[in-house]
Order: sequence, then C-alpha cells, then structure tokens
Amino acid sequence: MAAGFPVKANYATGDVLTATNMNDLAGTVNYIDPTGKTNGYVLTRNSSATGGLEWAAVGASGGGYTLLSTTSLSGSSTSVSISSTDYVDIYAVCENFVLTGAGNIGFRINNVTTTEYHGGMSVWNKSNVGSGQFGGWGTSVPMTYYDLNTTSTNNSFHFFIRNYNSTARKNGQYVLSGQASDTANYGQGGSWTTVSASAVTSVQIVTTGSNISGTLKIYGVK
Repeated sequence: MAAGFPVKANYATGDVLTATNMNDLAGTVNYIDPTGKTNGYVLTRNSSATGGLEWAAVGASGGGYTLLSTTSLSGSSTSVSISSTDYVDIYAVCENFVLTGAGNIGFRINNVTTTEYHGGMSVWNKSNVGSGQFGGWGTSVPMTYYDLNTTSTNNSFHFFIRNYNSTARKNGQYVLSGQASDTANYGQGGSWTTVSASAVTSVQIVTTGSNISGTLKIYGVK
C-alpha cells in the first residue's frame, strides 16, 4: 500500500474505506507528504496554514534560536540591521575577537549616541585577585572596564535584548570574557536599560582607542 491517508474530509456512519481512499498518491486532502522536506523539520500545528498543519524547523514555533545575520566586525564601529520582526528577543555573540590596540568595547541600539544607557556591572580581574561593582549612564552599554589585550584571541562577548519589537524601554544582559591588557584573565557582566522607547532595528558594536576584528552573529529567539 502506498503511503497516505484517506482523501475524504468527512466520513458518515457506514462509510467504507476503499483502496482508492487509502492509496492517496496525489497529495490531496489529509495527505501529509514528507518528500522533499528539509531534514530535521517536524510537523507542527499552525491554524493559519492550509489544513492547520505545516512543516517547520525544530524550535521555530517557540523557544528556538534562529541565525539572522553573520557580520565581520572592523574599524571602531560596525552596524548590523535587524529587519525581521518574527521573534521575541535578540541574542548577539562574538567569539575570538581581536583588538588592534588597548581599548574598550560597547554596543548601542539604533545608533543612539546620547546618554541613553543605564546599567550595573560586576568586574573580575585575576591580576587584582578581586572584583568591583559599578553603575551609571553612558553613550553605549560598556562591556569592558579594563583595556583588553591586543594579541589575545581568547576574547568573547554576548548580549541579550529583551522584547526587541516592543516600543517600551529596552533592557537586557551582557557578558564579556577574555584577557586584560596585563594578560590576566578578565570577565565582566551586567544588566542595562535604555531611556528611549522604540523597537530595535539595528545594533552597533563600538570601540574606543582601538579597532576590532571578529565575527558577530545575531540570532532571533522565540
């Protein structure tokens, strides 16, 4: 028997399923054809789809990460557009980046350069065998407190933007780890919020005192 399901949409008492009903090769009513679908996709409920079902990537209907863009960072500022509005949060990550000189790194939203960002941070530096806590306002979210080492490739950062489509004030978290300019292990993390209330359409990675090279990946989160 060929793969398929009965073609009739409704059945009455006494109906008999025939070979024609069971051998639906045409892909008509009630037939879910997996041929040619992407490996790893699952059948999921979607009330707006024909028949109420569709093939979708695992996690696409909730809780999954979808890669939206991959951008090479260069110079002292790189802007990345976020055109999709199909997600809840934005997650950005950059691993193994390198600075051309001693400097600091931060990020902005929608290229707003005024005193827009308020946050608190915790810093740990092995050379000082201690940590510190700081807070305040700035023209970017500062992901570094110490100058980073200019030859290390052990530097990485990531940050979340919560509810990026909403027109409320934005907030999120960030984490950076790597080597300070004295080569000691270094880490920093914190939370932040904005003054402005608008949807996020782009993010900018900015540096002071140096340029940066690396790859920034931005994911949409359901």
